[in-house]
Amino acid sequence: MIAIIKATVSLVITNSLLSGTLTGDPGPSGAERVEITVLATGPNSSADGADFVVCRTQKELDEAILRFGITQKKTITADFGKGVVCLGFLGKRPTAGYGLKAKAAYYLPSGGASNDPWGQDIVPLLSEDGLNPDNVPMAHLQERDAVVILQATCPPKDAMLAQVITSPFIILYLNLADPKNVYVTMVGCGGGE
Repeated sequence: MIAIIKATVSLVITNSLLSGTLTGDPGPSGAERVEITVLATGPNSSADGADFVVCRTQKELDEAILRFGITQKKTITADFGKGVVCLGFLGKRPTAGYGLKAKAAYYLPSGGASNDPWGQDIVPLLSEDGLNPDNVPMAHLQERDAVVILQATCPPKDAMLAQVITSPFIILYLNLADPKNVYVTMVGCGGGE
């Protein structure tokens, strides 16, 4: 499954995932890498299909966690003065073994470039980060837009799996104050490389 999703200041845009921090230096183009911190992941949410939510306040985050039935909820807080929280959902899957992981995030700053037609300013960064630009759908970036690249993970074909419906999610903190739009590009299992 490959999708490009745009989320703006509103809480949820429909129809549009590991622990640790991903960081990097600015690239040679006008685009910059964005530091990502994975706040939580899990196999169970109430999302029926792929979805992506951008939260700019603690209230929006708490409402999204409740709305998407994330039962593993521990107290998740973030410094919303310095960044935003994104929730990514893979949608229902027929067995265990599926998930989402964060691959990278990029930002086009004001004055970095006039406009980025279908992600051309991030192509050099994708290559430097080990991602094949041909396998990553691009978003049309304007100044102050960001794009998050999520990858679905799937169980091996010969794996013995629990026959239980799952709906994997990931919650990320982007160390990026007040982006205008946040897009997500979701690549399928093993995609992007």
